[in-house]
Amino acid sequence: YEFKFTADNWAIQEEFGGLDECTVTDGPYTNRSLIVTGDATVGSVCWGSCYACGDGKTITFELGFDGETNVPSPDGVWLAGGGNFENPGDRFQMFDEDGDGVYTITLERGVGFESFYTFANGNCPDYSCKEDISGQDCANPNNYNDRLLPAISDDTVISTCFAICTEDTNC
Repeated sequence: YEFKFTADNWAIQEEFGGLDECTVTDGPYTNRSLIVTGDATVGSVCWGSCYACGDGKTITFELGFDGETNVPSPDGVWLAGGGNFENPGDRFQMFDEDGDGVYTITLERGVGFESFYTFANGNCPDYSCKEDISGQDCANPNNYNDRLLPAISDDTVISTCFAICTEDTNC
């Protein structure tokens, strides 16, 4: 089933960005998704969130480029991998909306969410444009040399550079 909460006879509706774990996008519509297999109680959620009030936290990924060996691809920049962020070219495209050279994406996930992740410089579902951080301290060789986002408990900002293990976007 697809649904969303509304108020004032549809005058006010929940809005989702399409990157939420509890939603499905069908054409121009992004709604909550519910799979029913038997009797169940749907837990409490906050308006416009997949989580109970206070349990949803934002994760903002900020990605810089060195401008010499790594420049943003005209085919896009993507957050990918880890079993949670799909293939490059799918839903998790990053944007430089203010033109400062830093590509960002913000997602809401529940307290305790953790995942491996990587960045891709281009639309390459085969991961051929994935960053290569092998041998650097943020690479996990047991998980495709991806980065690790540890379990979150608060709103989180990850600032780094494409193909470089840093903690800021000054590449």
